[in-house]
Amino acid sequence: MDYGKDQFIVELKIWRGPQYEKEAYEQLCGYLDSRRADTGYLLTFDFRREENKATKTQWVEKDGKRIFEVVV
Repeated sequence: MDYGKDQFIVELKIWRGPQYEKEAYEQLCGYLDSRRADTGYLLTFDFRREENKATKTQWVEKDGKRIFEVVV
């Protein structure tokens, strides 16, 4: 996503379990490498119908990259 002169690398996913989350990190790191960037954003939509489900926001370090992850 481009905003003015800034570029933000954003990956959108649907929650399908921890293995897919790991693959999403790897895919996003590949995008970051291709754009020579070190910070990216992962937005995951969790449509499970669990009562105790909570949103999550956290910074994750992966392969020398910083990823801000949000699960909603």
